[in-house]
Amino acid sequence: MLAAAVNTYAPQGVRAWSLLHGAAKSGLTATLFLIGAGLNRQALGRIGPRPLIQGVALWALVGGASLAMVRAGFAF
Repeated sequence: MLAAAVNTYAPQGVRAWSLLHGAAKSGLTATLFLIGAGLNRQALGRIGPRPLIQGVALWALVGGASLAMVRAGFAF
């Protein structure tokens, strides 16, 4: 309620609030993913950074290729 009131009565901070909203939404999404996947700091520490880096790289590759195909008008 406080955030809604500040947003209503202090419109000069709209840009800052939208940045904070985006960061909060991303953080909540990441947290829910980690909870759903059953990952925690100990598990990530045992596994190491390489699988995480590989997953992010594959996600970027597939996402980028999909976006390029959509923009090029490729349809199945």
